[in-house]
Amino acid sequence: MAVTKITWDEFFAGGIGATAATLLTSPLNVVITRLRSDFYPSQLRNPSPQISPAPGKPPFLPSPGLYFRRTFQLLSSIHRTEGWRTILKELRPNILSVVPSTAMKFYIYSNNKRIVSQKLFGGQEKALVQLLAAAAAATATNTATTPVWLIKTRLELDISVAEKTGRKYKTAFDCMMQIIRQEGIKGLYRGWNASYLGVAEFSLHLTFYERMKIFLARYSDKNQTSIWYQQGDLGGKIGAAVSSKLLAVMVMYPFGTIRTRLHQAPTINGPLKYTSIAQCFRHVWKEEGFMSMYRGLGPHVLRVLPSTAILFGVFEAVMKYLGTSKVKDS
Repeated sequence: MAVTKITWDEFFAGGIGATAATLLTSPLNVVITRLRSDFYPSQLRNPSPQISPAPGKPPFLPSPGLYFRRTFQLLSSIHRTEGWRTILKELRPNILSVVPSTAMKFYIYSNNKRIVSQKLFGGQEKALVQLLAAAAAATATNTATTPVWLIKTRLELDISVAEKTGRKYKTAFDCMMQIIRQEGIKGLYRGWNASYLGVAEFSLHLTFYERMKIFLARYSDKNQTSIWYQQGDLGGKIGAAVSSKLLAVMVMYPFGTIRTRLHQAPTINGPLKYTSIAQCFRHVWKEEGFMSMYRGLGPHVLRVLPSTAILFGVFEAVMKYLGTSKVKDS
């Protein structure tokens, strides 16, 4: 398989795609963060008219489809009690965190893929090449953006309790300075090790996506009279991106919940409630059950699938416009 010379095309295309996806799916980010945090269980144990427990079910043992219903309840609650300006306030930290990290991931992934394939595999893009390149890209990006994601999580959870206790943070900068004063510089990297668990999801997603694209390209070459070949393959690439993302999410989602809890940093009479990945995992499982690890999956799927379709659709369209092909079959 020939390897395309790396340019900044992937960086710009990834940034444009991430901006479009973030603008269109931002409202669900707030809901996902709240459902993953311990804010949600406390609301179920002290239900409000907006968020009520499922009839005949303990609050920590949800019935099928409950999380999807909670998604729309929370969205409705935000509209009634906080106003849609809450969503707009969260748009800026989402843009500041998602866009640069996504652009970096695409650029580093493509660059690493070229280097690894040329150094170790004679220029061929094997599945292992894509897996290693994706892992390296996700690791580098997570290292650089962990403080941004932590601040984003704190701001989203701060809004959720604003009506009862008032806002703790005025702006993202104020949030950062308070964390530094109260927890030190290392506070900005709280849960950093949990953030690396997302490396596996990104790696799986990109690897499956690339393999699916190769399969579709081969099918297209063999069936040049098909509608697929005549109409172009953008729809197929979007379908490959969405299906591969769904598979990766289902495998790795619980680790996102652990990351949110560690970023949230709740306390019990002073000491931190969660001190490590393993301790947090055991604590949440014991208190709320294993399925609580998938809390927020409904809105996450509702957000991530269209977001992935928009991101990769725009990315591939921009790459095509720039005349750059991401994968060339050998």
